[in-house]
Amino acid sequence: MQDTRTSYYVQNDLERMFDELKGVLLRHQPTAPVEFAIGCLNAIQQKKRESNEPLQYSKVFSEYAYSIDTNSQRNNPPKPKMSHGLGKKRLRADEEHITSLPYPTSSTSSLQPFNEENQSQRYPPFASSSSIRTLSPRFQNNQPPPFSKNRRNSVSAESIRPSEHCNNFPLYVKDAISKRQIEEATQNNLLFRDMDKEIKDKVLDAMFEKPVKKDEVVIRQGDEGDNFYVVTHGMFEISVNGRVVITVADGGSFGELALMYNTPRAATVKAITDGTLWAVDRRTFLSTIATYVDHKRKSYESFLTSIDIFNGLHPSEISKLADALEPVEYRDGDKIIKQGDPGDYFYIIEEGYVGVWKEFENGNNHYLSTLSNGHYFGELALIEDKPRKATIIAKGSVKLVALKRDAFDRLLGSIGKVMDIISKNAQSYDIIEYQHHQPLSPASPVPESMVIDSIPTSRDQITTRRSGYSGAGGVNVL
Repeated sequence: MQDTRTSYYVQNDLERMFDELKGVLLRHQPTAPVEFAIGCLNAIQQKKRESNEPLQYSKVFSEYAYSIDTNSQRNNPPKPKMSHGLGKKRLRADEEHITSLPYPTSSTSSLQPFNEENQSQRYPPFASSSSIRTLSPRFQNNQPPPFSKNRRNSVSAESIRPSEHCNNFPLYVKDAISKRQIEEATQNNLLFRDMDKEIKDKVLDAMFEKPVKKDEVVIRQGDEGDNFYVVTHGMFEISVNGRVVITVADGGSFGELALMYNTPRAATVKAITDGTLWAVDRRTFLSTIATYVDHKRKSYESFLTSIDIFNGLHPSEISKLADALEPVEYRDGDKIIKQGDPGDYFYIIEEGYVGVWKEFENGNNHYLSTLSNGHYFGELALIEDKPRKATIIAKGSVKLVALKRDAFDRLLGSIGKVMDIISKNAQSYDIIEYQHHQPLSPASPVPESMVIDSIPTSRDQITTRRSGYSGAGGVNVL
């Protein structure tokens, strides 16, 4: 059984929250870290009071950090700038870690020391960064201008409409090594790490090759930019205001902010050897995501309306439910849920088969049934807040969609029709479980309304046939 402390940690999403909190502390390095952390957590608490929507911790923490900067600026007006110096640079919230990464750097770089052990846990080797905080648009004597701490560059993003066809995107053939390097370079990137595999594959397919020569400038600070780059060969140095802050090699990447915003580059990237890059532009990136998200949503909406538990829901409810679903895949033999573990997700089978097993007090394991497309399981543990009552194992490759506990409560908990069906199914599960505690014989009757599949492989298994409802198969697995 899973340790209760671990389940508590996972169930309350503490790992992600503390990971983001650690990140914002390392990025901003406040003089009073404890007070800063408390302020961040208070900001999270306030957001939760205002809305039940899932929180983006990094965004909330960054907003709090910038509010602290703004208040500090109001209470302590800046002194007149000296002509010979630059103020301490303020880094962009989601990319300011560039100067503290454990990468090889130029001998002329005066970077501050960092804790490599802590940093390596958060940032993968050669994880990218396109920029430090972008400087003011004014340029004097062709040099980057002084930076105003509280001033932000204007950013913009085009309006991207989903395409009606998923195949209208560029495709550039890559060898196995290049493809693997691109996948590894993006697997922990903020923009790619939570991306659906199908969408990510299309984005990577759209990346084009760009050979570069030694001393060639790939990105120039202050220029407009719209490409994200992955290094498959060569060495590249990234500098801000003429100071080298990081060196990126094979498997590294840079320029990811250009995929989201039309904003001037905040650093210069120059090749220090001949090399090869793979790049994708912002419009291709955004249109690919928009198209596949739109198609995936429509696919999920159609899929959900085919399941009887969701029949009669308003289209807006179906749409919200579709947006909340998380695709997951399992291989043959994988345990999807384990009897006795806490329940955090509700599952619907999109494609494939799973087997249902239950262990009773006498220690015997009973194979109860096989569930297939359209069947769902995992709901009872969410509504009753009890451990899982059966084990679900993948039979071959299986695709599921999962709904997290908070989304389940928010989207389905108040819908009477859905909860009525779940309650009816729960009563069916109790009857089936009771019958498993009775002496079984080949003639043991099973109520027709309780059955789903016919799998008469032994006298310890219940002979069943599919019933009129599509649920957890008459098995209390939640």
